[in-house]
Amino acid sequence: IIVSFGAFAQNINIPLRVTVSEETGTAQVNEYLHNKLLSIVATEGIGGGERGISHFMLAAKSFTDSKEVVGTAPTMYAMNINLTLYIVNWVDGSIFAQNSLTLKGAGQSEEKCYMNALRQINPQNARLNKMLADGERKIVAYYTAEGENIIARAKTLTTAKQFDEALFLLSSIPSVAKEPYAKAQPILTETYKQYLNYKDAKLLHKAKSIWAATQNRTGAAEAGALLAEIEPDSDCRAEAESLYESIKKRIGEEWTFVMKVYDDRVQVEKQRIEAARAIGVAYGSGQQPNTTNIFRR
Repeated sequence: IIVSFGAFAQNINIPLRVTVSEETGTAQVNEYLHNKLLSIVATEGIGGGERGISHFMLAAKSFTDSKEVVGTAPTMYAMNINLTLYIVNWVDGSIFAQNSLTLKGAGQSEEKCYMNALRQINPQNARLNKMLADGERKIVAYYTAEGENIIARAKTLTTAKQFDEALFLLSSIPSVAKEPYAKAQPILTETYKQYLNYKDAKLLHKAKSIWAATQNRTGAAEAGALLAEIEPDSDCRAEAESLYESIKKRIGEEWTFVMKVYDDRVQVEKQRIEAARAIGVAYGSGQQPNTTNIFRR
């Protein structure tokens, strides 16, 4: 069982999802550790700006090595805590790097004791930095080796109209893995265009059904709202315009709506890439990481 706060390290080349074992401590302790690790990953700059799309995460689990009461007025606790960090492929659970830190804390409650121990995590810790660097190097090697397979899998998913997962896979290849990244970009764009064509065909079908059932101003308004969402270069654009003309002929010249137009093709392509990545982010954010074997170690 894990606590995943849905956040991703930002402004890095290879973003890492941060996940903390529920057994680490209370909700407050877990949230503090989660945010601390996000800060460390961002500070170390493992990368830069892939908007949280990645197969990888920084997973953390800890346990209390020893605990004792060291005072009675007020009661004070002292703990030795072992914190283990893993860089993991969260899809299949394979570990790419790991390290353990021993932390000491004291406080007037076990929770405060735990928090004070976690505050000792130093972003400049040499062993921690080495683990992150090793993890980055192995992740780049992974994408370089598996890039063709990832792209092939994305194409298969696209054929099956599983566009969300396909866009996630293509977007997950980081720019630091230069060759597979360069190969993935045009396929990412083409996959998103196929997604739009699929979406637009469904919009057109629904508009036709509404108009066939309700050939009055109410039906025209509902169908028109759907037709207005169809992309200017969609494969079904001509058919959508034909339906528009049929509705207009029936309702009258005063009935009108505005269909999408492109004023700036360059800007549109940029927006499409961002939109494609956003679909990938949404898909990846909704997937539960595979940490069962890691947190049982």
